[in-house]
Amino acid sequence: IIGAKYAISNFSARTNMNLFAASIPFPAGKTKETLVDSNDAIHSDIITWQTTSADSGMILLGQRTDVKSTGDQYPVVIKFDKSLNIIWEKDFPLHNSTIIPNEINLCHDGGFIIVGSIANATFGGYQLPYALKIDQNGNKQWDKTITSLTGTGSFAYGTDLADGGFALVGESSQFGNALNTCRILFVRTDANGNF
Repeated sequence: IIGAKYAISNFSARTNMNLFAASIPFPAGKTKETLVDSNDAIHSDIITWQTTSADSGMILLGQRTDVKSTGDQYPVVIKFDKSLNIIWEKDFPLHNSTIIPNEINLCHDGGFIIVGSIANATFGGYQLPYALKIDQNGNKQWDKTITSLTGTGSFAYGTDLADGGFALVGESSQFGNALNTCRILFVRTDANGNF
């Protein structure tokens, strides 16, 4: 089981939410839980998606918020082993930006593709489709934003292709005559995210 929780003494999800993983033995036994607590009262996390790694570890994707200073939001990715030990934890902030991660998927090279949307002051208030590629150890390899002068959009799904490129699918009101309505957005990239 993976999710997010906050202390019963403080019912503020914005300022006190932490990610966790738990296992329930079958047929019976003691439940084990690991809490991912930043211990700094600055960050709050919510769960977004989960997947498995190439070595059968559990990968948790969350959205982290800096609640005390900038208010920036960005992806956080945590890898657990089968015993719920944290193998690595990585976050991916961009200054003065809000990144909303929707999904994470395992790639053939053992890394992961994360998709969602991004907004910052230079986008005129719009949220734009965003993709982030990380390697098997959680290190950032590249990130890409689909930019336009008007409209909004988001990626909902991303996968790698046999030739090493990526297929990214979502919705957008950025292009054509769809400024007031969203249309399906499909982007095909090369191995470095270029399209």
